Amino acid sequence: MKKLAFGLATFILGAVIGAAIIWFKFAVPAGKVCKMYYADYVQSQAETALQVRFGGEGTFLKTFQRNVPADVRAMQVFGNNHYTRAALRKIKAYYAATGIAVPPDVEPALSGLPPQPTNATAQAQRKSTLTKIGEACPIDSVHTIAGQDVDFHGEVAVLDFFATWCGPCMDEMPSLEKGLWDKFKGEGLIVVGIGQGHSKLDLEKFQRRHSYSFPLVADPTRDIYHRFATAYIPRTVVIGRDGRIRYQSVGYTPEGFAALASAVKTALRHQ
Repeated sequence: MKKLAFGLATFILGAVIGAAIIWFKFAVPAGKVCKMYYADYVQSQAETALQVRFGGEGTFLKTFQRNVPADVRAMQVFGNNHYTRAALRKIKAYYAATGIAVPPDVEPALSGLPPQPTNATAQAQRKSTLTKIGEACPIDSVHTIAGQDVDFHGEVAVLDFFATWCGPCMDEMPSLEKGLWDKFKGEGLIVVGIGQGHSKLDLEKFQRRHSYSFPLVADPTRDIYHRFATAYIPRTVVIGRDGRIRYQSVGYTPEGFAALASAVKTALRHQ
């Protein structure tokens, strides 16, 4: 009976391992598996650290804290995706719960995390977005209210869809001016504000009132906007020098803007 049970257990274990090997080999690209499992590992470390922070696991906590900078740098190579964001959020929760100072080289990654929307909101935003990162941008030039044709070829461009009645849009405008346009326009960055549903006259009045210096584009019939999305503003798109979309986001928070600025810097570094 024992031999039979052992044989059956061995058979089941072999079947499970075989199925796992086939799944890893054919169903999921190896690179993505490595990235996911590394991020999951870091997340589990952060979870354990949270659980034992008030216990006697001093050695573990010191090791965890010592490894955080290297772990964060490693995950930054993976790009901006849901599993690295989950790991970074857990690390951020650890520092918040313990009151320990965040290492200076980790702070930018944690402060730049976009807010975590509710599942319903995130799903609606995804459905409303018509473009994808890596795709060619559906436009390569715009005509501004000043009568200029702005061509994106060979430049890094930030397209910001806004409306003057939109509170978050108005909150974002000073950051676009000071945090992107003033900082990087000498490095080949173009920032364009596209007034969703606004006429040229609307935007001329708006520009006189607020004195923003980056170009504004009227989109009274939403023809430009509807090439990118069906709903939600502010909506920001970063276009690389190759004409492809490198980053896109919906809404505005200081944390989200930090992520946008990071994406712009990365795009500017790539020739």
